Amino acid sequence: MNRSHTGKWLLLALALLLVVAVYAQTETGQITGTVFDPAGAVVPNANVTAKNVATGATRTTTSTNAGVYVVSNLAPGEYELTVSAAGFATQKRQVAVAVGAKVGVDTHLEVGNVSTVVEVAASGVQVNTESQTLGSTINTQSVMELPSVNRDVYALVASVPNISPNDPDGRGVGYAINGMRSASTNIMLDGVANNDEFGAGIGQAVPMDSVQEYSVLTSNYTAEVGRASGGVVNVVTKSGTNEFHGSAYEFNRVSALASNSFYNNANGLAKGIYDRNNFGYSIGGPVKKNKLFFFQNTEWLRIRSSAPQTNMVPASQFISAMAPASQAFFAAYGKLRPDATVLNTFTKNQLVAGGSNPCSGGATGGPCASLSGTTPMFNQVTYNIPVDAGGGNPRNQYEIVGNVDYNMSDRTQMSFKYALQNDNEFAGTNASSPYAGYDTGVTNVNNHITLSMTHSFSPTLVSQTRLSFNRQNDTQPLGTAPVGPTLYMESGAQSLLGYLITFPGYLPWNPGSAIPFGGPQNTIQLEPDISWTKGKHSMRFGWLGTYIQMNVAYGAYAQAVEQLGADFDDSMSDMVNSSGDVNGATLVSFQARVNPQGKLPCAVDIYGNEPSPIPSSCLVQPPLQSASYARSYRYKDWSTYAQDSYKVTPKLNFDFGLRYEHYGVQHNNNQALDSNFYFGSGNGVEQQVASGGVFTTQNSPIGAFWKPRWGTLAPRVGFAYDIFGNGREQVRQQADTERDELYKQIGQLKVELDFLKKRAGLID
Repeated sequence: MNRSHTGKWLLLALALLLVVAVYAQTETGQITGTVFDPAGAVVPNANVTAKNVATGATRTTTSTNAGVYVVSNLAPGEYELTVSAAGFATQKRQVAVAVGAKVGVDTHLEVGNVSTVVEVAASGVQVNTESQTLGSTINTQSVMELPSVNRDVYALVASVPNISPNDPDGRGVGYAINGMRSASTNIMLDGVANNDEFGAGIGQAVPMDSVQEYSVLTSNYTAEVGRASGGVVNVVTKSGTNEFHGSAYEFNRVSALASNSFYNNANGLAKGIYDRNNFGYSIGGPVKKNKLFFFQNTEWLRIRSSAPQTNMVPASQFISAMAPASQAFFAAYGKLRPDATVLNTFTKNQLVAGGSNPCSGGATGGPCASLSGTTPMFNQVTYNIPVDAGGGNPRNQYEIVGNVDYNMSDRTQMSFKYALQNDNEFAGTNASSPYAGYDTGVTNVNNHITLSMTHSFSPTLVSQTRLSFNRQNDTQPLGTAPVGPTLYMESGAQSLLGYLITFPGYLPWNPGSAIPFGGPQNTIQLEPDISWTKGKHSMRFGWLGTYIQMNVAYGAYAQAVEQLGADFDDSMSDMVNSSGDVNGATLVSFQARVNPQGKLPCAVDIYGNEPSPIPSSCLVQPPLQSASYARSYRYKDWSTYAQDSYKVTPKLNFDFGLRYEHYGVQHNNNQALDSNFYFGSGNGVEQQVASGGVFTTQNSPIGAFWKPRWGTLAPRVGFAYDIFGNGREQVRQQADTERDELYKQIGQLKVELDFLKKRAGLID
């Protein structure tokens, strides 16, 4: 590995360490408050019932001796809240519970007969006065009515405070939350993780018509929420109701109705031609009223667009003048694609006249200069490829969401949720070439299954248990051409007369990029959670177990990267030089991945110098063999938490919480394929690096990829104060020791990385 690539891998390692995940959030909310009599005294043992208006599901509790009640684990939706007590008139009101929201509803009963019902009109917009958490909810109306050019559910995150446009990594949900990298955002679907763990992006997309609402948490999390330097985006899909509802729709975007872009107008370019069709249906309703419900949404996406690609390729006469090995390279890999059309053929004299002398500079006195001026050297070829001309990458895609909800009894509710995404981006969208067989696309087949059950053991003790399975399978396969080398001029593609010179091979303009790529990521999660109300305390306890299996292949340098001369002129000269190497040229660099045969890098001194001579134990011996690109990494993570929400007064709420996270050590099913640098003994990083070395995992001093870290204990303390008691003005504060500890660890990692980079000679 040369120094430039060492730096890239070190930076990648740091980037992976900086990405933090968030788990154990729930999509259910709660209604809490205090019951008072007309004189302002608390009313104990009042009956409180929350009835889901859409499904008829009810949850009943009683107020404690302090008059406090909590109706927990409520699915998002509209509820009819009924409060009754002996000697007082029954009171009813409508309450909206958003995703994961804690809604405060104090009740002031009036003296009267229990049979008398007092209807309380719904109040206006309420501020969260029950916890310190900051966040917003994108409700059903917003999802359906706010504009989204591509019907992307996550585009509406932009409407939330503390959100800024996407940072350069393009990960997360496309936005930086609370000033942090977008990769630091945790993405959830129906209360469970929906992350692409490899790319730190969205795991699975769902149709917009299937989304009931979603929450965006930005900061000040309670203990139920795990480690997060960014935000938490939790999408909840719809459920069936006691009434049948459905829709059929089509959204069509065509270039004929769109204006040209500013860039195209400024550069005199024609408008891209595209047709984007989104169409589908949704239907939901009761199988048995108040008992069994279903919801189903299917959506198809068809995008069609293409554009001509124009490149320069060596003409057959120029190839004939090359050295024999160079001719063999083009004969083996350089067949033009059937739809390629030669627009022009440029001779040496024509290129010189156009200001692009192919034999200037270092090639002036070489073999290139000896070619006749009438020698045809390059063909200008054009061909059509599927491209994003304004409507997205051309593809066929369908998405399915199917949900079933069952009210087993007043004490037990169950739900089953399933989502499928099947996406096929056409060959040429990921990589293309004027040569046959090198067009590649992308496929995504993702599945998401969640089974949950809520049970009330008593009016004040409620449990919710969730089991989920995600399978995400993103692949970027090869085209019809087999694995082979890709030839580049200088450090990449060069131009003639404004057109890229293209040689055979995959990814001909992007040396170092790699295919094939991809494979399935499987995630299994089990999360039991218990809510308990006692006196003025609303307590919550939970545990989350996560198992991740990432079977990803990454074909880095599966196609050898061959770089010709040190500059363009040398490249031209060397291609016709019969004294060169396998391609008839003097390659500046040749990079390919081979089987290391169990050999590991030798230790170098503090200045990065290798031992001389290099021991045979560090050298890979011929014959060389292809490397293994597939890996099967496993992760076993778990966390547990306890949270107490203490209502000191009706206006003041204190939260005390404790969370413990353990992220298991990454391990491969074949440990012989993994190696790492392990620190040795000594005082300080310098001595530990000097005495350390590289080992395969099973032969390392600790027998693992790295040493597990324990002690990630995170206390959470915060309060929320309703200043005037009207639910509109609030003061909040939280002490987050976990985030402070995370930043401290990141700072130490940066110090260690800088030292390793200095040792490798990457920085002064």
